[in-house]
Amino acid sequence: MNEINGNTTKTNNIIYNNKTNNNSSSKGSCSYNSAKDLSDIAAAETPAQVRAICARIKNDMNAVKALGGNVQSVLNRMKSVIKKAEKKIKNLEKEIQKEQQIKMRENIVDEKKLDIDRNELDGKKRARKLKEITDILDLTDVLDASSGADAAVSCDMAADISGVVDISI
Repeated sequence: MNEINGNTTKTNNIIYNNKTNNNSSSKGSCSYNSAKDLSDIAAAETPAQVRAICARIKNDMNAVKALGGNVQSVLNRMKSVIKKAEKKIKNLEKEIQKEQQIKMRENIVDEKKLDIDRNELDGKKRARKLKEITDILDLTDVLDASSGADAAVSCDMAADISGVVDISI
């Protein structure tokens, strides 16, 4: 709390006036400007920031209660601001959760695309291996036509290669 002058005390957005009228026995009056707290809440971007503002307002509420006097209307306004802050916290948490769901969905879509890419790659590998085997078998046909003696050897070679080369993935 800051002492403004001999009769007035100020803490954050609360001004407590200690003046007493000669005709009444009241302890004084208290006023609260909720605009600053509401603008701070509006500017907050994370639930943690809003919680810090709530904590500050609750501290102020305790200070106002300790001052005494006619403070119920001030406390009610502070409670109203806290309720708005708590609602913003809930909304921010829902937004964060929704953003996380969207990111998860993006990852799932990427995972599906990754599976498609993997299948495409596997297909290309199979096709390449089949092409290599057919090229080897086609080569044996050329050898068969050129000489009859090499034909038996080339067929054995083709059989050996087709047994060694695995086209499954």
